Amino acid sequence: MRVGFANRGKYTLEIAQKAYTSGVRKIVHCSSISAGFPWRTSLVGEVHRASEAGIMSIPNRGGYVTLRPAHFMSNHLGLEMETIKASNTIVDVVDPEAVQQWISTNDIDLPAANILQEPIEKHADSVYEMIGDIVSCTDRAKPVGHALGRKIIYVKAKPEELYNNMIKAGFPHALAYEFTTEATMPEKISPGLSVLLKRQPETLAQWLEANKAALIEAATLE
Repeated sequence: MRVGFANRGKYTLEIAQKAYTSGVRKIVHCSSISAGFPWRTSLVGEVHRASEAGIMSIPNRGGYVTLRPAHFMSNHLGLEMETIKASNTIVDVVDPEAVQQWISTNDIDLPAANILQEPIEKHADSVYEMIGDIVSCTDRAKPVGHALGRKIIYVKAKPEELYNNMIKAGFPHALAYEFTTEATMPEKISPGLSVLLKRQPETLAQWLEANKAALIEAATLE
């Protein structure tokens, strides 16, 4: 994600053009919920917005369905794990009772597969926001601790602390800076997600329990 992120729109457009030229009649694109944020309020959003706009502008293209997921639950296996390993904490800059929006990668994959098997005309050029669960920062720490078998707490950090940690982890300034701000997302589960899934979306607690083994392994890696 970090390498060439600013050029993602260019690469996405090139791939889509080649796909349509080769006879592909429908593309399902995993974008980001931040693509719907107000103009230029989010670097990540602007990059994804450019990708979407580029594909939409392709002449004589086929169908184009956009999925806009919120935070991946699988983030708990990556960057989130650094402070869990170091200090049994989850760290962010938002208030402990502030809610954050999450989506299981299973709940991205399944709608994508369903859409690809259904008629092009059904979805046409639809855009689907994907929020599967909403959890406060404090409540998020509890199921993480349950899955790992130890107490995990949420710690609110100063923006400069989180920024410096992101820089140390190898993120460029623009992305590290964005992580120190909290963009506004819808504070409700996407009401139509169960229609796309043909079941209820996975909760964060369910995802953590299902991926307990992977969490434990990640928490023990040096």
